[in-house]
Amino acid sequence: MKRYSDAEHTLTQKEIIERLDKDFSMPCERQAIRNHVDALIDFGYDIALPDEGGYYLRERAFDDSELRLLIDGVLVARHIPKSQAKELINKLPALSNCFFKKRTAYIYPLDGLSGHDGNALFYNIAVIDDAIAACKKLSFRYNKYGVDKKLHATREHIVSP
Repeated sequence: MKRYSDAEHTLTQKEIIERLDKDFSMPCERQAIRNHVDALIDFGYDIALPDEGGYYLRERAFDDSELRLLIDGVLVARHIPKSQAKELINKLPALSNCFFKKRTAYIYPLDGLSGHDGNALFYNIAVIDDAIAACKKLSFRYNKYGVDKKLHATREHIVSP
């Protein structure tokens, strides 16, 4: 249901049985579908019931407009390296259903990304996160370009995250 359904694309029990057989080679009975859907509802999944036009997952971690906003944010973020931006943009549609990628295929011209090619951003995020979790201080140096057009390190900064 997470991958193949939404309010506009509901799944009947028959379609769920066909999808289970096609994707997982797992034959299933109609009553088993109803029992498993009921169990998922008991576990807290917000699933629409057949009397509303078919099964579909109502609530998702991100709705499509939020995912589009995230994709646009990655596109314009100059501090994200191009290769990692491309990777993120390709991962985000997987948080929705299979219909989202089709509707967003035209959104991002990957050749036009404005980021740089460095790869330190995600490493730095991980280091900062580790320091916060361990209640440790961080030290770093800012870099500045001088009038000689060369990169110069500034004094060491020590911060407590």
